[in-house]
Amino acid sequence: MLAPCGRNDITSVHVSSRPTDPGRSPYTPGAEQESGWWSDFDPGIGGGSLPLFAPPGSWSVQPHGEQRILPGRRYSVDFCSPEDGVYYGEVYFTAEDLAGLEPGEVWAGDRAMTRKEFREYRAGKC
Repeated sequence: MLAPCGRNDITSVHVSSRPTDPGRSPYTPGAEQESGWWSDFDPGIGGGSLPLFAPPGSWSVQPHGEQRILPGRRYSVDFCSPEDGVYYGEVYFTAEDLAGLEPGEVWAGDRAMTRKEFREYRAGKC
């Protein structure tokens, strides 16, 4: 779920993942280790929900690496506004984090929460 503050638009979305193997740094650059996609929008778009690896067909998306959630990887999703490229949203999670979600829960702030708690969390961040 992409939820910018107020009525702000989103001008780019970036989904990425890297391995979390203890023997390898999850932040070591390398095309063979990274996976995900990014897209820019002009004009911007509003918020909303979308499948992680199935952005709308009308978006111009640049994919890289695997396009599915895999165990042993740490994922990030972020989006930014048109105002000086300030990030309004960023979340980190693993496949295990998502597998532990109950129906109606979302992952934000490094924990599972209800949609109501998410709205309150987001309001506090904005």
